Amino acid sequence: GEEAVDQSAPATSSPRRRGAAMSQRAKAPSSNGGTPLAEKSGPVYLRRDELQPPSSAPDVPDLILRLGDSVDAWGVQFAALDELRCLALHCPGALTSGGSLHSIVTHTLVHVQSLRSALAKNALRCLGELFATFGSGLDSDLQACLITCLRRAADTNRFIAEEADQTLREICCAASEGKLVGLFVEFSGHKIAAMRAKSVLGLAMLAQRLSCLEGRSARDYQHLVQAVGRATEDANPDVRSSARVAAAALAAWDGRPLPSSVRNAIPAGVDMSSFDAFDVQALRQMQSGPKSPRRRPAPATPTSERGLAAATPTSERGAAGGIAHAPREAPGGARPT
Repeated sequence: GEEAVDQSAPATSSPRRRGAAMSQRAKAPSSNGGTPLAEKSGPVYLRRDELQPPSSAPDVPDLILRLGDSVDAWGVQFAALDELRCLALHCPGALTSGGSLHSIVTHTLVHVQSLRSALAKNALRCLGELFATFGSGLDSDLQACLITCLRRAADTNRFIAEEADQTLREICCAASEGKLVGLFVEFSGHKIAAMRAKSVLGLAMLAQRLSCLEGRSARDYQHLVQAVGRATEDANPDVRSSARVAAAALAAWDGRPLPSSVRNAIPAGVDMSSFDAFDVQALRQMQSGPKSPRRRPAPATPTSERGLAAATPTSERGAAGGIAHAPREAPGGARPT
């Protein structure tokens, strides 16, 4: 199957980075990705730092045609997605002319939902990079992108789910904060438990991002706290596990007082000065480990350990807070992640 030929699967470890989606790509070289021959030789998934500038003037209308459902050969669509990724990186202006961007996103979402996992994986990678490039410029499509990506992240196929998780990290880094708050709060009440669990992880990443911003909204903070509080009492253990991550992210937000249900969900021993909700390994350890005993509520004072850690401007978390939208690429690639 397609899983056997993925040469850029998530790495086993990666450095912690505050407020940015980290690269989870291995350094294995790849080639021939983006050619119709993928149907014969198997797909190869290019990292973003491997994408080359186009050799001729972009023909966006033709690209949209090749992305379309009418194309019979999935290898053509796979190649078109790689070409789209190249343009998003090297010629983003070509994709915004004539209202093409909405059509491009719509076609990409169709492939994200493809039953052919190779095509879905490349489309997820493409979607994350579109957000890394255009950010709030995709706000009109954010709801459709987010719900589609959440569904794929909740997929039982790990090959797809892990790719969708990375795309969610990139969306959480780049899309408009206010719109993300409303959507993640809404989806955290989804009837499907796996969707709720992924949405609450989104709240964790969003809380970390918002805590780094100047003039952050007290209203957004309250919405996040209320949603996480509900998640801590969810009947599903995966949702409660995600709530522990979100509670840890909220605890580092200026040391503000938290409801006891949220405060008690924070696992014992979590270092508030270094916890990173975007760190894949940190999340896995927190979610897969044994349930931590509940701690007694810490005094909600500005001098608490949480408050000092969050307010220290020279902390590693604060120093890296300015890192902007990070695409998928290997450590040491052409663009910072």
